[in-house]
Amino acid sequence: MDDIRSAAIARLRAGIAAVNEGDYTTAQTLFEESHALFRQVGDNVGIAWTLNNLGEIAATRGDHTQARPLFEQALELRRAIGDAAQIALTLNNLGAVAGEQGDILMARKLFEESLGLRRAMGDQRGIAYALFNLANVAANLADYGAAHALFEESLALRRALEDQPGIAWALLSLGNLGLVQSDYGLARSYYDDSLALFRAAEDRDGVAWALSNIGEVLHHQGYYTAAQARYDESLAIFRERANKLGVAWVLNNAGDTACQEGDDETARTLLEESLILARDMGNRRVLAWALHSFGSLAVLRADHTTARQLFDQSLSLRRAIGDKRGSAECTISLGMLARTEGRLDQSQILLKAGLAQSNAIGDRRQTAQGLAALAALMADRAEGGRQARFAARSAQLSGAVMAATEVLKAQLDRQYRVPHEGAIAMMRLALGPGEFNAAFEVGRRLSIEEAVTLALSAVTNTHFGG
Repeated sequence: MDDIRSAAIARLRAGIAAVNEGDYTTAQTLFEESHALFRQVGDNVGIAWTLNNLGEIAATRGDHTQARPLFEQALELRRAIGDAAQIALTLNNLGAVAGEQGDILMARKLFEESLGLRRAMGDQRGIAYALFNLANVAANLADYGAAHALFEESLALRRALEDQPGIAWALLSLGNLGLVQSDYGLARSYYDDSLALFRAAEDRDGVAWALSNIGEVLHHQGYYTAAQARYDESLAIFRERANKLGVAWVLNNAGDTACQEGDDETARTLLEESLILARDMGNRRVLAWALHSFGSLAVLRADHTTARQLFDQSLSLRRAIGDKRGSAECTISLGMLARTEGRLDQSQILLKAGLAQSNAIGDRRQTAQGLAALAALMADRAEGGRQARFAARSAQLSGAVMAATEVLKAQLDRQYRVPHEGAIAMMRLALGPGEFNAAFEVGRRLSIEEAVTLALSAVTNTHFGG
């Protein structure tokens, strides 16, 4: 029995060494062998260790449906053993997987329990980790103020511990908050700092995530070629490391960017692979995003029936997982589709709802895109002199969109940019240069919040819709 236990421990240690070297295939084999040996001798401590480690490998690769039951089994054993430190570790791991699967409230519950255990033990490193995970939950729920405070608290602890990898991940996450709130300068600064730390630590997964996120900033700013270069580098790393989550995420980003460049066939190929991986992993968050991206591509290909089905599926998933930002995006997309199909009243209801949601959570770029969509809708309603009030409102909103994108240093996505540019041309003709320019300049002087108030109000005036 002692020989078997010694062999199990040796394989466990060798597996951990393989993980540290990034060789997950070898590590998985060693952990599986160790697990079988621990079972032979009935060593529950060892069994729990191998279950947890196998779960971590599956989670790193994005195999969340495989990882979750492994963590659940490990947690059950560790609760029975009564090892608080290991219980806290497994709670964090299980919470991270639950979060990736869109079970956000369960993730928060698990992280809060883990934090309580870490605080009771005085484990500063563990506290920092739990705070970081709770911050990600808050970010997923669009509670960006709470997320920022938690990330900063975690970062302060990691700096005190001189935990360079932990500092890098905290900086990356603070960059993510900047990204979703359209503060691209701040986001890029955090991403660049995290990338340097990841490179110094030779953390390949961290490097790949930082490169992908830098690509997203470049995409939002309209630098599509530069964005694709970052995605290519990131994707190569994720494929090398068999990280399914990373591969699916970057494929979706790259597909979106190809779509913006007008390369619809490449976009379709990339998005199809992302969608397959998301379904295979059981990752509802990535699946919802991929469905929406496919829907946007279907709109551009004039396949409205498919687009509506995909947007509806994405919206249903996003609502189920509490993704407010994604729900707002889907609502605006459905409003734009209704406009394209001539269902103008339904379009207005959806666009106003999505605009209000985007503004409420502080997503300024999506708010600008919602304003652009409503400007296009108002242009559609401006039929003849009796509808001049809609033309004036469209011109005002177009001015506000122009000002917002200049302030944000952002580019509208193709599905918003093209109809918005068409609306400007239509309203310039409908109103005449003088009246159009006057209304447009009124809009340019509005803040985003003032423009949203204008867009959500009823159109009653015949000139500038005040």
